[in-house]
Amino acid sequence: MATPVASPALSPAAARVLHTFPLVTLICRFQAGTFEAISSMKQWPSIDGLHGPLLVAPTLSTWPSRIVGAVNLSLDELPSMMDTRRAVVKRILARSDHSAALHHAMTQNAHVRTVVAEFAAFDGLPRLLQDSYLNAGDQKIRTRWYVCAPETGQSIDPPRSLLQLAAFHGHMSIWRVLRFVNYPMFSGNGWDMAYTAIEVAATRGHVAFLDAQRRFCGRFSAIVPPSPDDDRVSGMVTRMPLLDAICAKGHTRVVHSLLGATTLHTSTAMDTAAANGHLDVVRMLHELSSQGCTTNAMDQAAIHGHDKVVRFLHANRSEGCTVAAMDAYIGRGDVDMVHFLHSNRPEKCSTTALREATVRGHFLMVKYLVDHKVVVPTETELEAAAVHGHLKIVEYLYNGRRGKTLCVAAALQAASNANSDAIVTYLDARRCSCCESTPLELLVAKRHQPKRKRR
Repeated sequence: MATPVASPALSPAAARVLHTFPLVTLICRFQAGTFEAISSMKQWPSIDGLHGPLLVAPTLSTWPSRIVGAVNLSLDELPSMMDTRRAVVKRILARSDHSAALHHAMTQNAHVRTVVAEFAAFDGLPRLLQDSYLNAGDQKIRTRWYVCAPETGQSIDPPRSLLQLAAFHGHMSIWRVLRFVNYPMFSGNGWDMAYTAIEVAATRGHVAFLDAQRRFCGRFSAIVPPSPDDDRVSGMVTRMPLLDAICAKGHTRVVHSLLGATTLHTSTAMDTAAANGHLDVVRMLHELSSQGCTTNAMDQAAIHGHDKVVRFLHANRSEGCTVAAMDAYIGRGDVDMVHFLHSNRPEKCSTTALREATVRGHFLMVKYLVDHKVVVPTETELEAAAVHGHLKIVEYLYNGRRGKTLCVAAALQAASNANSDAIVTYLDARRCSCCESTPLELLVAKRHQPKRKRR
């Protein structure tokens, strides 16, 4: 049996040093992964801005930031990044000794304070956000929010995107804390390559946050950077009007708030709202906006089957539509709406509309168009009906000419090729003078392309 080796005894002086509270606390901070977790936070990039579909930059592969090592994230990327950070921060905050280590790190490292503040703003943790502020140093430093780093004495910028991060989930508690601690609220104005806090809140549908920030900023149009001034991206980025995008989504309360702020927008706002069937938004724009719409509004509403929007636009707007509106209803076989448009609007339909109804087998639609003389049937529609085997439509189109003879030769051949024997029999008995003497076998014979000889 092995003899245990006795540990060397500590001198009283060494024991007193090793058991002092500061040293024990420091050692604990390096245990259970706490040091590694905090160390990893030092490697997290800070968030210089957020961007999304409002900023159109088709030639950019990477979105620039104003700070070296920081990132300009898309709204779609942000949640997954914060999920990763949440796992680390929550694990640290779960134990008081680990939490103490984090607070100590924030007193020593400005970057740790920044990334903790960013996470707190995104996740809606006002106490943690206040802690990151309180750990910035003495009262003068805190009052000016990160104006200098206590560990170096050098001036640094405040976290750039706290308002935008809070706006993502609409955390009003964070907004109030930021106001209370004298955070530079102008940071919420974003920059030419990143969203404003108002744009984030509006895009995400958080009206309370939107209204608070709007009241603080005044006219929204005054704070949106009109165009990039960065030479690296000049001419490469287009900023779409916020209200145009929000109207397309149908966020009625957000639209009302932005209209109240006299937010700039274009006729695209009503066009896209109509296309997506947002009648309340269309009505609101009609009443409160002077931008109006284009013929695209009624056309797209018809194409997507938003009948109430079509009727509203007809009754209240003067822009009208094009033949695309009636064509859309003809293609779907909607006789009621075709009758509404035919009875009330001058645009009518295109010359190909009857063929489309024929191909789809919409007999009642074909009958309506012919009976009301919206279009006149020709051999083209007769052939289309024959190709698709619609005997009832073939019969109606042939008889619908009211004494004017249609040549059935092309339709006969099409029906034969489609093996529609009933249609072949019907048309064979109704040949016109130009083809009545031709044997049926020759008339319906397939026209083969001559084979090319190999060279």
